[in-house]
Amino acid sequence: MGERASKLALLGSLEYTLTSMEHIRIKAIAEEDFDKVIISAGGTRIAEEGSADYRLNEAIIELKLVSEEGFEKTERQRKLANLFRKSQPKNPVVVIDPTQLNEGDLREYYRIVETPIKNACKKASKQLQATASRFSPQPVRVMVILNIGYTLLSADEFKDVSLKCVLNDTNGVDWVVCGGIYLYSDKFDNFVIEPFESFPINLGCCFPSSDTLSMSWGAFMGKLMTEVICKPEQFENGRMPVIDLKFDLDGIRYIKPAPAMPPSGFWPEGVAPRENTSGINNCPPVARTFPALSDSEWNRFKTAMPSSARLKDKYKSWIESYPEETIESHDPLKPLVLVDVRIEDFERWIKKPKKHWEFSDVANFSSQVLHQRATQLLGEAKDKEQTKVLPLDYIHFVLTEVGNDKANDFASIYYVSEMPGFERQEPVIENVRIFYEYGMAVSAAYAIKRNVGAILFTKKVIR
Repeated sequence: MGERASKLALLGSLEYTLTSMEHIRIKAIAEEDFDKVIISAGGTRIAEEGSADYRLNEAIIELKLVSEEGFEKTERQRKLANLFRKSQPKNPVVVIDPTQLNEGDLREYYRIVETPIKNACKKASKQLQATASRFSPQPVRVMVILNIGYTLLSADEFKDVSLKCVLNDTNGVDWVVCGGIYLYSDKFDNFVIEPFESFPINLGCCFPSSDTLSMSWGAFMGKLMTEVICKPEQFENGRMPVIDLKFDLDGIRYIKPAPAMPPSGFWPEGVAPRENTSGINNCPPVARTFPALSDSEWNRFKTAMPSSARLKDKYKSWIESYPEETIESHDPLKPLVLVDVRIEDFERWIKKPKKHWEFSDVANFSSQVLHQRATQLLGEAKDKEQTKVLPLDYIHFVLTEVGNDKANDFASIYYVSEMPGFERQEPVIENVRIFYEYGMAVSAAYAIKRNVGAILFTKKVIR
C-alpha cells in the first residue's frame, strides 16, 4: 500500500518455547540381533548359501526385516495422493486415514502399501521351499517377518497385510510369525510395543517351538529396553519413534499422523506441546491499515495539518483517495482494514507538537488502534461449542489441527449472521495453511474490518 497504509506489525507475541528434550531412540534391529533370539531358543543358523536362515527343532525359519518407509517411493506417494485426495478435494492438507475409506478404496490402499511386504513374502516362500526339499522328513516352513521401520503401517495393519500376502501370493509357507518394534514418544513419556504372534497357514503342520521362540523374543526385548533406559546415549543414532509421516505433492501436504499418546502426568495439560516447524515464531502482519476519517474529523486534521497533500483539498477527494483492496496483490491473510480515527485519541497518543504532525503519524496511529481492538477481541474470544448464547453476528474461525506439528494445520474463517430472517454464513477465507494463534489474529483483523464485535472458534483435532 505504500504511504497510504500502515501494517499491523504484531498482534500479540507468538513466541514458542519448544522443549529442548530430544526423542529417545532405540536400537535399529539387524539380522545379527535375531541370531541371538534363535540361539537362545535352541536354534542354529543355516550356513549354506541360498538357504533359509535358521533351523529350530522341527522348523526351518526365514527372517524378513521390513525397514522401507512407506512414503519414500515417489510412485507410492502419487498413488496414495490420488486415493485420499478424492475424499478431501479442497483441503490443503490431506489426512491419510485408512479407517475413513470405503471397502473398495481400503482394498486399493492395501494394494498400494503392501509392495515391500509382498516382495518379502515371495522371496521367503521360495527360500523355504528350496531349503525344505533338502530334508527328510520335510520341516515346518516358517517365515518370521518383522516391521523395523515401515511406520506407515500400524502393528495391526502390518499383521493384516503380511497374512494377506502370504495367503494370496505364496505356497511355500506353513506358519507366519509376524511382529516388530514400535516406539511411541512425546519426548518425556515413552512406550514400546513389540508384537510377536504366530499364525498357522497350513493347518496340517504344527509348530510347537513357536512358544519357545516367542519367549526368547520377549527376553531379548526386555534386555534391549533395559539398555535403552540405562544407557540411552548408546542409541543416539538409533531408530526414531513413530512420528507423523508426510510428503508434499503438487502444493498439497499429505500426512498420516502418529497415534495419540496416552494422557500424561508430566505435561501440564496432559499432552505434550505440539511442535511448530512452520518457521513462524511471531505473528506476521495480519492487516494493512488506513485511517478512516469522518467529515468532521477530516476537517479537524486538515486544520491541524494544512500542508499535508495526502489529506487532499476536499473531503470528497479524500474519500476517493481511500486505497482499494485490489491495489497491489491482495493477500487474504493481510486484509485492508479502514480504521476509524478521532483526533482526540490521536492527540493523547502522539508525542510531538501539532506543528510537527505528519500524515504518516496518523497512519501509524491507525495501526495502534487496530492492535488495541484486536487484543480486546482476542481476549474475549470463545469456543463456539461452549457458547450457549450466540451473538447476532460474529467471525467464526474453524481450525483443523493435524498431527503433532502446527505446520500441518489449516483453517477457514467465516462471517456468520444469526439475526432472525437474515441467517447466513459467508466464507471469508477457506482452507488455508495456518495455525491457531496466527489464524485468530487474522480473524481479529476481519472482525474489525467488518465491524463485528465477537470471535468464536472451533477446533477439530486429527491425531
